[in-house]
Formats: sequence, structure tokens, C-alpha cells
Amino acid sequence: MGVLIQDGIIEAGDGVMAVDYLGQTFKGDLLPNGKIKSHETNLIFNNPSAWAIYCKKIVNPSKKSGCGESKLSLKKKKEKIFYIYESVRGGEKQKKKKRK
Repeated sequence: MGVLIQDGIIEAGDGVMAVDYLGQTFKGDLLPNGKIKSHETNLIFNNPSAWAIYCKKIVNPSKKSGCGESKLSLKKKKEKIFYIYESVRGGEKQKKKKRK
């Protein structure tokens, strides 16, 4: 994420990251160094996957990391949203940047 920030593709900011999982939304700040700070716990994560897995475990601690459907998104200028990845039941499915 840090390289994407340096190259001007994405911007750091407060509350620009979100994980949606089983009807719950977790918010996070994208820091200038590319790390993510969770609003719920104030923990700092090195990458989006680590943060998403942590959020899933908060909701459903007994399940493994790849369980259920989830969506990790980054809010961009002018309310455009880029989906970093979306997992579906049966395994994770990588998605390219998609504008909403």
C-alpha cells in the first residue's frame, strides 16, 4: 500500500478503509506509510489482508481466516470506491480495481 501511496494511485486518510463482513463494517485509517490503523482497536496492521483477517476473527472467532464472504474497500476522492479484494464462500477470489 505504501508504494501505491508514493505513486499517487491512492491517498492516505482517516476512515478511508473498510472491511464488511457478515453485516458488520469495520473502519480504518490508511496511514502515510501504507499501514492501516483500526478504529475499533487502534491496532496497526501491515497490510489489508492482516486487518481483514483480524476483523473476521472479531466477528466469528471460531472460524478460520478464509471463512464467509467479506469485502475490503478503499474510499477514494469524489466518493469512488476501489475494492481491494472480495472473498466468496469456498475460497478467496482476487479482484482487480473496480470503480463503483
